[in-house]
Amino acid sequence: MDASGAGVRLAYHVPWQIRIARSPQPRARRDAISAWNLPDQATTNSPVSEAQTGLACRSLAQLPLGLAIAVGMVVVLLAGCSREPGEIVLSLGWAGESEQTVGATPAPPVEVIDIREHASLERTTIGGISMGPIRLDPPAEELVHALVERSLRKVLANPDLQPPPALYCGIRRFEIVTPATAVYWDIIARIELVFRAAGREDVVAAEASERTYVWPTAELLETVARRALDDIESKTPEAMTRLLTGA
Repeated sequence: MDASGAGVRLAYHVPWQIRIARSPQPRARRDAISAWNLPDQATTNSPVSEAQTGLACRSLAQLPLGLAIAVGMVVVLLAGCSREPGEIVLSLGWAGESEQTVGATPAPPVEVIDIREHASLERTTIGGISMGPIRLDPPAEELVHALVERSLRKVLANPDLQPPPALYCGIRRFEIVTPATAVYWDIIARIELVFRAAGREDVVAAEASERTYVWPTAELLETVARRALDDIESKTPEAMTRLLTGA
């Protein structure tokens, strides 16, 4: 309150626009889900560097619990303020590699259908505040198509297996999220695919995660996403074999 008795007004500057991101569900995706008929599963400069942020977080273990939590919240908030939110692109570079990696074994048509109810691809900070969407390059459908085609060609290299007329793959889950606490981010990638062929169905799922005490960069997200893709591809041939043999 100033000398005249009038109240002093304080203005706070918010470093980014706080918004809750809601992934729109395009009409094409809604139609694909209905057709599939599956149940739901479904630039602000700052002197704070990543190295300084990581060092501060590692020092928290030496502090009393209450003080560690308080300091941790400041560290994460500083880290968030030191980066401008916005869309980031993950260059995973999988699509188009199938012909180079698996030879010339013929394969039946592969159809990939996105049946996700929600496509969770975004970075968030404390309280679920969005720091911007994550875009995959190539998109999830192309990544999965290349992965499935590679796996199917390898499986059909076995002369005892007869190829089906067609193979359908539903993307039930393909998400990358970064839930945060006062001290760290967890980078989590989850993939779940549903295969249909010859009147049968099989499901494969994979998850990869990594905890980081610094800003979740595109490089960190790409590393986790690739681990999940590697895991799902290692499980796919066995699922396809079960489909083709009825085991």
